[in-house]
Amino acid sequence: MAAVGYGFLGVLVKLAIEAGVDVLPLAAWRFILGATLVGLFLAARRRPLAPLSSWPGLAGLGLLYSIDALAFIVALQWIPAATAVLVFYVYPVVVVLLAAAFLGERLTARKLAATLAALTGCALTVGAGLSGGPPPRFGAGLRAMLSLPPSIIRNRALA
Repeated sequence: MAAVGYGFLGVLVKLAIEAGVDVLPLAAWRFILGATLVGLFLAARRRPLAPLSSWPGLAGLGLLYSIDALAFIVALQWIPAATAVLVFYVYPVVVVLLAAAFLGERLTARKLAATLAALTGCALTVGAGLSGGPPPRFGAGLRAMLSLPPSIIRNRALA
C-alpha cells in the first residue's frame, strides 16, 4: 500500500497543487496522516517503540526526510511530475558516489558505467522536460534528491 501511494505521490501532489492547495499544508497533512497510519499499524501489531538512545538519530533522519519531501513538493509547482520523479529517483547514483567518498566503497567499472548511464538518461529526459520552464526552478527537484542519500548512508552506517 505504501509503495503504491509513494508511486502516485508525484501525480497526486501535482493535481492537489493545480487544484489550489498550498504547499506547506499539503506537506503537513501528508506527514500527519502518515504518522497516524504508522502509529495505528504499530499499535495493532503491538510493536515496541525504538529505544530512547536512538531517538536523536531518528529525529535527525526525520528532519532530513521532511526537507526532502518539502523540496519535492515545491519542485512539483514548477516542473512536470515525471521530470521531478525522474530527478528524485536518480538518488542511487548519489548514494554510490557518497558511499565511495565517505565509506570507502570501491567504484568499480560496473558501478561507474551504471552511474554514467543513469545520469545520461536523466539528462536527456530532464532536458526535454525543462523545455516549458526555467532551469533555476529545477533546483528544488535536485534538492529533494540530494537530501535523501545522506540519510540512506547514515542508516547503512548505523546497521
